[in-house]
Amino acid sequence: MTPMGELIFEYLEKYPDIPSRTLAATLFKEHPEIFASIEHARKRVRYYRDADGNQHNTELSDKRFVRPKQKAGWTYPLPPSLSKPWIPEEVSATRTLVFSDVHIPFHDIKAIEAMIKFGIDYIPKLIILNGDIFDFYELSKFVKDPRLRNFGKEIEAGKAFLAYLRERFPKTEIIWKLGNHEERWQVYLFTRAPAVIGTDIWEYEKLMDCANYGVKVIQDKRIIMLGKLPVIHGHEFFSSMYNPVNPARGLFLRGIHTALAGHWHQPSDHVERTLSGKVIKTWSAGCLCDLHPQYARLNKWAHGFITVDSTNGSFQVDNHTISDGKIM
Repeated sequence: MTPMGELIFEYLEKYPDIPSRTLAATLFKEHPEIFASIEHARKRVRYYRDADGNQHNTELSDKRFVRPKQKAGWTYPLPPSLSKPWIPEEVSATRTLVFSDVHIPFHDIKAIEAMIKFGIDYIPKLIILNGDIFDFYELSKFVKDPRLRNFGKEIEAGKAFLAYLRERFPKTEIIWKLGNHEERWQVYLFTRAPAVIGTDIWEYEKLMDCANYGVKVIQDKRIIMLGKLPVIHGHEFFSSMYNPVNPARGLFLRGIHTALAGHWHQPSDHVERTLSGKVIKTWSAGCLCDLHPQYARLNKWAHGFITVDSTNGSFQVDNHTISDGKIM
């Protein structure tokens, strides 16, 4: 092969999909001592791609860069996209119990028992675990007390909670939407152990034995559409609201849509009427975790949960607050 041919093959190896004219322009610009013009370079590139219509090209010994003949007017298509559909999880139920931010194993037993006692009388058709049910403390990027770091025991406590919940609501559909605390597991594997991604240990369903407890996992920050009511954890926005005075109003300002969230550990609601007369209302739920953790001894948190009653496409949201193990 001639030096010119070797040079063209070198460029074809680097840029196998670049159009011949574009590649020719690059060759001429970088090697004007070899090519008389862009057209000269283009003809040689087309020769080695067997695209110039000459029969002798079929005798080329190296056909790695020979491309199938294209019809006149053919242009390169867009490359395949790695994007995947991001669609809400649509569910429906006449009676739904929604709670979040339990932070097991740093949960508040009295608050949970008060909610469970209410729920048994309420008889929900659906329970939504709306994120941060488990703390995943050891995987946190924040400073941690080494005496409390035991990921194995956290997993055991998480499974025990799911067993506790299933025993008390044996026939109720249960959905677990991941929050920012649960997502610590994925972040940890991405950065510390990427080789296990795609194996069973990577899946939350396997990690928490969800099939055994009849729990469906919703991840990737997907919205749950409870009929017409969007349910989010609260960390889904790219730049989340940090410690707002009224979390429900913060949710309104970010979403401009009727919605329900957890995440901020504060029961709150906000209502606003648009210029066209449409009324938008938002709610944030309280938590069920320790109200005085090491990293936030003083705060504005309160225990609570939410119930949603749906009838014929409409819904009623009740935001329940718990104080000292009693529903207010």
